[in-house]
Amino acid sequence: MSSATPFRIALLVNDTPVKPVIDAFGEYPEIYERWLAESKPPGETTLQMTAFDVVNNPGTYPNPEEYDGIILTGSAASAYSPLPWIEQLKEYVASVAKDHPRVKLIGICFGHQIIASALGGTCVPNDGNWEIGVTEILLTPTGKEVFGVDTLTIQQFHRDHVPELPPGFQLLGSTTVSPIQGMIRPYPAITEGVTPSSHDTHILTIQGHPEFTAGIVERIVNVREERGILSEARAAQAREDGQKRHDGTGVVARAIWRVLLSPAP
Repeated sequence: MSSATPFRIALLVNDTPVKPVIDAFGEYPEIYERWLAESKPPGETTLQMTAFDVVNNPGTYPNPEEYDGIILTGSAASAYSPLPWIEQLKEYVASVAKDHPRVKLIGICFGHQIIASALGGTCVPNDGNWEIGVTEILLTPTGKEVFGVDTLTIQQFHRDHVPELPPGFQLLGSTTVSPIQGMIRPYPAITEGVTPSSHDTHILTIQGHPEFTAGIVERIVNVREERGILSEARAAQAREDGQKRHDGTGVVARAIWRVLLSPAP
């Protein structure tokens, strides 16, 4: 890719943030573009991101031939809900993964769950168990290779999860609450027995929210508490956990950029 050519990302927007988040940080296109721009590796690569609202405009999907990478955002929706827009999203993801291997696929939280569901896995409720705020992930050897670190922390906000790896995927890390905290599907060209890296990766998904800041988490917690979704005690713990140091803009974002910028074999 020429240094003068922008890197083209299609952002599949699967939700609208709660109003306090919008007022302080903008909607998801602004949040993701800021996160990606802040973590972009040095050099002359420029970011060109186009957002697609697949909830309210489900007939408008990006042409994969026009993009280098596709990122699926999080959502308050559940990947197992039998809603037309969710079924259409899964069909689109399956088509891109099969027919456009040059295009990198990145899934964040709900996006992670959608990719798993679209490619032979499942997403299920996690018995009401929330993961909220900064959480330490126990990395696998593949996770350590992809992220370039031995330990990882990331913001979380979910109570659905992927219980098992879809076919062809490798595990990045786990917690005691959710066994599949991230996964990759390497390109078939990877040598058998070799631990794949971000440079060998076609699809990468993360259960957590590397794009979330403490301020975003706090505002979502406040709204969920006001609506009775979180108890006062759970909300207080979530706000405290959301303030901890995390690797979303650093380690995780840099790994995602390495996947995006590495050419397909």
